[in-house]
Amino acid sequence: MTLVRAGPVGGVSGDYWEDSVEPRIIFVSHGSAINSIQFAYEQGNGETGLTARHGGVGDNFEMVELDYQEHLTLVSGHYGLISGFKGIKTLTFCTNRNRQFGPFGGVDVSKDTPFRFVVSEKSIAGFHGRSTSSYLYAFGLSVKANRNVGSSSLPNPIMPKKE
Repeated sequence: MTLVRAGPVGGVSGDYWEDSVEPRIIFVSHGSAINSIQFAYEQGNGETGLTARHGGVGDNFEMVELDYQEHLTLVSGHYGLISGFKGIKTLTFCTNRNRQFGPFGGVDVSKDTPFRFVVSEKSIAGFHGRSTSSYLYAFGLSVKANRNVGSSSLPNPIMPKKE
């Protein structure tokens, strides 16, 4: 199996991180922007594992819990200025069961840049990005790619042109 990174989108502040997990639960801390993200996943022995928290503590805490055989099909959001640096302002998660979680984060994103990662089937194999002890500054996905799949089939972030 080949893994391909899509993104990250956002800024360059903070330390780089990467989690090669298929999430069962996503923890999001937010206020006017995304403060942190963390993932719970099933380990090979049936136990639940927990990644490091990437970022800091916000005013609100959300938990996205995926059901059995449910997986993410779309991750979208906005990035814009956070304390003078580009960072992730909102995140929304959608699943193969037509459930939407979010948007989490900022309310006024009219001046921010939207992004979307669209994936097919159960192809998300992890996440990567950049964060500090306060905020999530960049976010992307790692996806499973069949060796016969062309690059046009990979989930590049879709960022509409601003008018």
